[in-house]
Amino acid sequence: MKRTLFTLIFVLVAALGLGTLLLKDGGYVLVYFAGWELETSLVFALLVLLALAALGSFVLLVFQPLTRLLAPSYWEQRRQDKAHTSLLRSATAALMKGQWEKASQRFAKASEHSQWPTPALLGAAIAERRKGDMAAHYEWLEKAAQQRQGKTLTLFSRALFALLDGAPAKAKALLEPQRKSQGKNPWFLALLAEAYFHNEDWHAYTELVPQLLSYDAGWQVQERARQAWGERLHRAAQTSQKDQEDKRRHVRAQWQHMPKALQQDTQLLLQYCGYLVQLGGGKEAFTLIREAMAQQWREGLLPVLTAIDGKQVSLTDRLAVLEGWLKDRPGNTDVLLCLAQVAMQEPEYLNSAEEWLRQCKPEPRVLRALAQCYQRQGLHEQANQALWQWHESLQPPL
Repeated sequence: MKRTLFTLIFVLVAALGLGTLLLKDGGYVLVYFAGWELETSLVFALLVLLALAALGSFVLLVFQPLTRLLAPSYWEQRRQDKAHTSLLRSATAALMKGQWEKASQRFAKASEHSQWPTPALLGAAIAERRKGDMAAHYEWLEKAAQQRQGKTLTLFSRALFALLDGAPAKAKALLEPQRKSQGKNPWFLALLAEAYFHNEDWHAYTELVPQLLSYDAGWQVQERARQAWGERLHRAAQTSQKDQEDKRRHVRAQWQHMPKALQQDTQLLLQYCGYLVQLGGGKEAFTLIREAMAQQWREGLLPVLTAIDGKQVSLTDRLAVLEGWLKDRPGNTDVLLCLAQVAMQEPEYLNSAEEWLRQCKPEPRVLRALAQCYQRQGLHEQANQALWQWHESLQPPL
């Protein structure tokens, strides 16, 4: 199309130039042949030749499809294409019916009579895979990979089969070199995400998540992103560094890179605060929990307050915050239980802990905490009775 447009522009410019010359000085041409004479100007003769050339090109362009019908090669190719299509249909039908041997033979034959054998080669690979002949399966895949046409289809098929074979590292090695050229293809992104996820390459998966969401690609992206970021936090906390401050800095860096929406997830926030407490960052965890609770009430974060070391955040500070929350939520079992568990860390608060526990509903977790409170007070008979009640509450009703 571009070539035709450029040719048309060239003809128009040439005709305009020759027409200008004709008005100034057209020259003179005399043609004499076998007693026949023709007198004209040079420029006009050139214009006529140019017009005839343009007309001839137009005629050839319009009638070229019709000239193909006169060529024997056209009808031979048409016959081969028809036979190839028939073979593909027959092979696909056999594949759908579970006739693996028949499908393999038809696909193999179809691959020999086609200008684009890739679909037939991949169909033969699927049939051999279903037969259980993995050597033949990989052989057909290699043949498909050698084809110039259909490289994207072959790439996707090889990566998918690698994932099905439990080899995500192989799928990753196949897909990553093509990321620059296929980076906007949602099917490519989905396969690459599967390879990253099953290969436990959590950093690469989380970096790919924005593209997955942008192109609506991948499976369970939000849930998997949450899991991947949790694994990144876990690996940061399990680094080989001995200094807790370095570990805590590494964990904090992962948290700061996490998207803001996921930072509001209760489970991830609980995990992050738990690592901070384990690594000596109880004060930072305490501040985060207070800020999160001010935005939205989340009882799942309360156990962190129990695990904070009293040297990092004093017991009275934690009790003051919990009592403020209890004031806004009278009778809340989660807050009362957390109050009691924090109070039991100091002997002088054991009576207060018992009082808070008695205000709770007699749930199994409350009865167990009450037994621990009695045990620390030295009231062994009451502790045994509370333990027995806890045991009875765990048994399913008949």
